[in-house]
Amino acid sequence: MRKVLLFIITSFLFLDCYSQSTFSDYARLLEMGIQDNFYIKDSGYYRENAKGVKSDNPVSYLWSLCALVQAEYDYSLQHKSNHLTQVYNVIDKYYDTRLPAPGYASYSPILKQDDRYYDDNQWIGIAALDGYIKNKNLKLLEIGSTVYRFMVSGMDTVLGGGIYWVEERKESKNTCSNGPGILVALKMYSATNNKNYLDSAKLLYDWTMKTLQDKDFLFWDNIHTKDHKIDSQKYSYNVGTMLESSAYLFQITKEKKYLNAALNMAKASDSYFLKDGKFKDDYWFSAVLLRGLKRLYSINKNPIYINHFSDAVKNALKEDWDASRNIMGKNGNHNLVWQGGMLEMLCSLK
Repeated sequence: MRKVLLFIITSFLFLDCYSQSTFSDYARLLEMGIQDNFYIKDSGYYRENAKGVKSDNPVSYLWSLCALVQAEYDYSLQHKSNHLTQVYNVIDKYYDTRLPAPGYASYSPILKQDDRYYDDNQWIGIAALDGYIKNKNLKLLEIGSTVYRFMVSGMDTVLGGGIYWVEERKESKNTCSNGPGILVALKMYSATNNKNYLDSAKLLYDWTMKTLQDKDFLFWDNIHTKDHKIDSQKYSYNVGTMLESSAYLFQITKEKKYLNAALNMAKASDSYFLKDGKFKDDYWFSAVLLRGLKRLYSINKNPIYINHFSDAVKNALKEDWDASRNIMGKNGNHNLVWQGGMLEMLCSLK
């Protein structure tokens, strides 16, 4: 116990100087900071914002858990922790049995009825399938299968294909509900070797590339279903899922068109989202981009973009680490989504 306390105190003293602490040191502190500041022991939920920071609701939206579950999974691969099980227990409280297919609601149905977002479900499915592929836990495959069935219930021929963003309001089809949908399908294929999943992944991929990719190789946010108007805003997590999908499809099919697409997206995203060694987007959006770059790196072994990411993480730690809480947010953003994103990046980088 004395050794653990000494480690915490020593790390705390040097948090304002990156060179004194490794990414692994920060990951340990941040993971503890998340549990201390966001987990509500009495109710068994997580907060949207850190303890003492005003929130609109007593517990978090599912969105926050989408970031946290992947981060805790990545953390569990390197450190002993039972918090991943805890996160899944909380996610279970968001399970919603409404037709046409069960899925996860954006807020716990135990507390209030709310919309179901296809992308929220997909992020949960991606993390679960990562876990299943690693350790063959059948419960995780069941979660992935549930998410897949739910997401395809949001797919139709309006605009030529694609998945809607929100089940109850079919106003747009978004990159954020199609990019991760491709990954769910690809991971289901990896888990089961059922070619139907690969075929559906290719359908979604082709539609997203045709409908939502700009000429600069990045992706628009969405297309409206009524007037076909494009929302041209660009986010790092959108190109991140499509970059990872491209690299993943190359690994499966060995078709060079997918690798070329991934290389173009990586170069464009590096220039646009990592300029001057700083993140253009928030930590979780950036973490999703890192997933895509890491899969590309596993193919071509070129570390240039990963190195740029490491530089951006170092700068973020210097500028935004709140040593009083052991979380990100010295500049005021003490929300759980950001913490999950940073924890994932710290676990993903050496």
